[in-house]
Amino acid sequence: MPLRYAASFRRGPHAGMKEEGMLRIIRSDRGFTMIEILAVLGIIAVLAAVMTPSILKHIKDSKISRATKDCEMIATAMASFYKDTGRWPTDLDNNHRPSDQEVRLLWTNTGETPGQTNNTIGWTNLNPRDTFENQLVLNTPRGRARNAYPTTGQNKWDGPYQNEFKADPWGRRYLCNVYEFHPNRTGAVWVISAGPDGIIQSAASATTLTGDDIAFLLRR
Repeated sequence: MPLRYAASFRRGPHAGMKEEGMLRIIRSDRGFTMIEILAVLGIIAVLAAVMTPSILKHIKDSKISRATKDCEMIATAMASFYKDTGRWPTDLDNNHRPSDQEVRLLWTNTGETPGQTNNTIGWTNLNPRDTFENQLVLNTPRGRARNAYPTTGQNKWDGPYQNEFKADPWGRRYLCNVYEFHPNRTGAVWVISAGPDGIIQSAASATTLTGDDIAFLLRR
């Protein structure tokens, strides 16, 4: 009789809870079943399919926004150069007359050269060319000695007009068709990025953009 009582005592009102807890421990030790793993992977796949287009669009929009701001900043630096020196950064000679080798194209020192279509040949084949850095940061137009533009007097070079000029968000050069500043030309002047597709589709002298080009109109 005492022995029966002892056994009954060990299986008191909490015995079922203890057994259930032990079963839970045993189950957790076994890890996830294949069905549970497949269910989790399925949920992850659905979330990825829903979120990926939104993330990619956000990245694309961010790059377009940065390129737009970069074009405007480059144009602002050029306008500041003009305000100080009374000329555009096209490497005029000392008599303020267009030289025979006046710069026709400015572009960034870094980045790949963008492509162009048959209708936009008037961009990357322009010569002679120079970099924004030489003209607006270093005052070494076309690699000349430092301070090639006068740094004293009324119309002095008072830069640098920007600390650096980077490639666009797609790793390509920004360009500016400064040859349109020549006295005998009246076309539009753009600071331009070829945009996501990397191909300039807007004609150099056009007053409107074509395709996915991104640009700031410096002069209409």
